[in-house]
Amino acid sequence: MIPVALIGVVATFTFAVLAGAHIEPYPSSVKPGSTNTIAFGIEHGCDESPTTKLAFQIPKGATKVTPQGAIGWTGEVTGRVVTFTGGPLDANTTGKIGEIEFTAPKKTGTL
Repeated sequence: MIPVALIGVVATFTFAVLAGAHIEPYPSSVKPGSTNTIAFGIEHGCDESPTTKLAFQIPKGATKVTPQGAIGWTGEVTGRVVTFTGGPLDANTTGKIGEIEFTAPKKTGTL
């Protein structure tokens, strides 16, 4: 199994003030070489700033990357980065921002 907890390590946030949020992938692991859909939920924003943009760096070796934004969100792929824009998701609300379908690298390890 490949843990995917770190697929969103390079998550960036566009806020009035730079803030952070807790982002959880589901499922948290996938089989090497398999096609998967990973959903991303956001627990909350910070400092009363709404979340309007998140960017995820896709690991080397992942292929067929297709984002699907949740209601109110759009996803696009540029190079090895998937960007979701939309919302806004206020700082006190839990929500789903989207999911990414991809074929995992064949090599085991952490994404």
